[in-house]
Amino acid sequence: DLGDHDHLTGLWNRRRFEKELDRSRQKGERLALLSIDVDAYNAVIDRHGARAAEGLIGSISQVLAKRLRPNTTLARMGGDEFAAVLRDRTPQIVQSLADGLCAGVREQSHAVGSSRVDATISIGGAFLDAGTQTHHEALLAADTALYEAKVTGGDQAILHESSQGAGGLLVRDRPAAVVPQREQLTV
Repeated sequence: DLGDHDHLTGLWNRRRFEKELDRSRQKGERLALLSIDVDAYNAVIDRHGARAAEGLIGSISQVLAKRLRPNTTLARMGGDEFAAVLRDRTPQIVQSLADGLCAGVREQSHAVGSSRVDATISIGGAFLDAGTQTHHEALLAADTALYEAKVTGGDQAILHESSQGAGGLLVRDRPAAVVPQREQLTV
């Protein structure tokens, strides 16, 4: 159904994502919810224009889709925001996967208009057990972790290990500084 997919990336849209999140929660699956945001996205718009920035969104969506299992729920939530639901994974596996998503985007040169740019993403994650939270509460917990990832420098993943929020925070050290060889869009 075209009404379930984002027109730019072909990924599921917010409405379908929330429906799938509720369905998985009702099935009793232990879920990890990732909230993903492109770092310095407004700088791309300011420098290259909205049309070119859409190219960056498309490129990043391809990197995310390639690095996630086919049964992972991945969606574009709007603008420069994505979300993913991972099923039956340990916190350590989810952290490793989220770190891999950050690395995959960082290592890819993205076509933006007539330029090639380096981009980074930040990821916030939370775990959701059946019956412990609504999807709105889970999204809020993941967004809180995302905010922490962005304000502490971006280009990293921070996960709340417990469904209770920041009590079980897993924090990864930021990757070593990357010397830009092309235009770097991180701030």
